[in-house]
Amino acid sequence: MKLIRFLRIALRLLLFLPGYLRDIVRSNLRVAHDVLTPTHLMSPTLAWLSIEHDLADWQVLLVANLVTMTPGTICLEYDPDRRALLVHLMYRDEVDQVKAEVTRISAIAGGM
Repeated sequence: MKLIRFLRIALRLLLFLPGYLRDIVRSNLRVAHDVLTPTHLMSPTLAWLSIEHDLADWQVLLVANLVTMTPGTICLEYDPDRRALLVHLMYRDEVDQVKAEVTRISAIAGGM
């Protein structure tokens, strides 16, 4: 049973990592472009992003850290009553994209 659980978690991580690494590279390029060009397109905002899965504390920490590792975003707070993360985003137009990413990451974390 432990081997099957380990293999399931390993497979989920292997399927998750390429997309996550792609998102990190894309975010790095966008932030670098914005910093290096004379016109700044940043429009910072704060957004509460709900975690739709019932996660343990360590799983919420994992989700928050993965969101924070993406350039242009940082988790500031977790509200356990609302089951939501307060996230600072450099670009207001990315709220829906980051919300979808939090949902995807929390679904993967919920399976661990």
